[in-house]
Amino acid sequence: MSIRVLDCTLRDGGYYNGWCFSRELVEAYLAAVSQAQIDFVEIGFRNFPQSRFLGPYAYSTEGFLETLPIPSDLNIGVMVDAKTLLTAGDDPVAATDKLFTDRASSRAGLVRVAAHFDEVVHCRPIVDRLKSKGYLVGLNIMQMAGRDLNRVSELAGIVEEWSTVDVLYFADSLGSMDAGDVERSATALRAGWTGSLGIHTHNNKSLAVQNSLHAMKIGVEYLDATVLGMGRGAGNADMGILLGELMHAGVRESDLVGLYRVTEEHFLPLKDEYRWGANFFYHYSALNDIHPMFAQTLLSDQRYTADEKFAVIESLATSESRSFNPAEMDRLLNPFEGQVKNVEELAPTDLSELTDRSVLIVGAGPSVNAYASDIRLFVEQHDAKVLTLNHQAAIDAECVDGVICVDQRRLVYEADYLASCGKPIYTAQRLLNPTVRERLAGADVRQYGCILQEDAFAAHAGGCVIPLPLAFGYALALCAAAKARRVFLVGFDGFPPDDSRQHQMLQLLRVVEPHCADMEMTALTPTNYPVAQGSLYADYR
Repeated sequence: MSIRVLDCTLRDGGYYNGWCFSRELVEAYLAAVSQAQIDFVEIGFRNFPQSRFLGPYAYSTEGFLETLPIPSDLNIGVMVDAKTLLTAGDDPVAATDKLFTDRASSRAGLVRVAAHFDEVVHCRPIVDRLKSKGYLVGLNIMQMAGRDLNRVSELAGIVEEWSTVDVLYFADSLGSMDAGDVERSATALRAGWTGSLGIHTHNNKSLAVQNSLHAMKIGVEYLDATVLGMGRGAGNADMGILLGELMHAGVRESDLVGLYRVTEEHFLPLKDEYRWGANFFYHYSALNDIHPMFAQTLLSDQRYTADEKFAVIESLATSESRSFNPAEMDRLLNPFEGQVKNVEELAPTDLSELTDRSVLIVGAGPSVNAYASDIRLFVEQHDAKVLTLNHQAAIDAECVDGVICVDQRRLVYEADYLASCGKPIYTAQRLLNPTVRERLAGADVRQYGCILQEDAFAAHAGGCVIPLPLAFGYALALCAAAKARRVFLVGFDGFPPDDSRQHQMLQLLRVVEPHCADMEMTALTPTNYPVAQGSLYADYR
């Protein structure tokens, strides 16, 4: 049995950096994996255009591949999600033709189709078309853990009948499998499949390499790994460790010098930045069949305490969480306690101070500190009303006309400031916590109700509907309900493309924009959000 090793660092690792790898890293990486005699390199995904910025390895177009210094001995592959082709609007064959040229004119020789369990039976038109184009075709069955083994064997038999799949992979997407699970899954697949088998492991339980080696012992021929284990969630099998084990077992020889060098010089700094790898959160997620993106998103979000993050993971463990749903995590992190069912029935909130006025909304970006004195000058010159999202210490309190606080946790730890600031406090909470109510006694609290509803936005006199529990969405609803003349933004710098907060803001803006067309919105400090960019130093009077 010949063991084949596939490296998918740039594809799986891209979940951390939005598939944006430096040219220097990629050149060193390609040289290193070639020197290590790795059989296949999955360079990235193949995708249709997405609604947010993603780097080149999210698309891996033919034109881009031609720009890379790929050693002649490297076999290049790409991955495509079955869902991408099954839901493209065209029939799957036409969608496949749009993304893939014939093998003879492609730098890639391998295409792997990643399919969820219930998508597998629909993949025949895709794999048939790819095979007819001359590609080596892999079919990856995702989230294998816990599946009915009889159904696994049945699916394997269906794929066998197609005769167009070269390698059938099973993926431990949740990182929850142990050696016994691996063996049971492989045995079930073998009951219906006679071709080559492959495995893709995740390291939530620190078992990725061990599971890969056990799979090899029971006849699995294709093993996935990544440099330093870089990959979604806890990451994957570490390529250096896997190759070392294979060398020690006499299975294959590899020259690891280049791989060690690229790890030290390029991937260790990335790991320090993104912090992938096994830890308690990922292990707990694996034990409870929670999709690893929940843990990854929680761990990368610095807004919440360890107690809050663990409360979310505990709650996810009691529900169906095998598929990642950002809205569910938002709901658990930001419960709107005591929310009303119909904001149209609420008594109007006094928003007259904002009516027909220019309103400056102050976010928490570093640009607020950098431009603090200039922000004050702009406010004075334009007679703008200033609303801060929570307490923004960099802004002179004399300039502030109101503070927006929609998160009860914020109300708790900012209660002393809110009680003493002398400014109106706009909040959606019913202040059910007696301690908070007591600490805010005497403060000018202006209740403006709020309901969370996915992909919805509405601003009424007494409350609003917003798609995400973000203070910015609530602030825009206030301005819309008050019929503000214009909205200026400062401190909305934005986040890196792979940051969950960036995704949330982009989603919010997409939903809100059609409803705020009559209210001109301009960012006065640098931003990477899709809003009109202006400047503090321009005159808008």
